[in-house]
Amino acid sequence: MRVELYFRNDKEKKLFDAMYLRKAELEANFNGKLIWERLDNKNASRIKCEIKYKKLDADQQKFNDKSVWESWVNWYADSMIDFYGAVLPVWQEVRK
Repeated sequence: MRVELYFRNDKEKKLFDAMYLRKAELEANFNGKLIWERLDNKNASRIKCEIKYKKLDADQQKFNDKSVWESWVNWYADSMIDFYGAVLPVWQEVRK
């Protein structure tokens, strides 16, 4: 499960590199761990936050059990709010 900023057409990595220059600021303002994937051999790059399947507790790994869906939705909502709040101000500056 993840939230991310995906750089679709950034072959020269200008946008990703501009964001990376502000890595310390972004990570300080985000309530979690950011993963930086430059993807040098691709047109795209990404900055993301994710939770690995194996890190979920046993009950949360039951994808067919609707009783755990609310905890996933809450994780996405909370992570997206935090991610957006940390990334958007920097993204707006980088895009200028």
